[in-house]
Amino acid sequence: MTIYGVDFNAKYHTKSGLGTGIAYNYLHASANSITSQFSQPRPHSMTWHLDYEKLFAKDYRLSSSISGRYLSRPHSKGETSNAYSIWRFSLALQMKKAYRITTIVDNLFNYIPKTYYWNSPATKGTSLSIGLSIDVDKI
Repeated sequence: MTIYGVDFNAKYHTKSGLGTGIAYNYLHASANSITSQFSQPRPHSMTWHLDYEKLFAKDYRLSSSISGRYLSRPHSKGETSNAYSIWRFSLALQMKKAYRITTIVDNLFNYIPKTYYWNSPATKGTSLSIGLSIDVDKI
């Protein structure tokens, strides 16, 4: 089996707190892997993010981020999952360096596979998480 590919990554952050990044991968595999039920390469994949962070006062920092992932349809002669993208949004507030409240909306656009295959994303739709972390060393 012969496999080759190309990766491209770029990131940029400004002094104002705005940042962005993108990563793309192309993967080519020989025909032997395409017939296997256990090795179904996705020829194109991409991730991206846009984030912002702002210090409002000495003890208050707000961070937000939106990110996504795209995976193309696997090369396969059998049944398999389709191409898909999944997005995530997060918002965090840090207070007095010891307390952090984080809210995350995962699978923002509620992608649900029609049929679950071994290479399908493990999701049943949009999920919401809210967390509180306390750094006891900094209280």
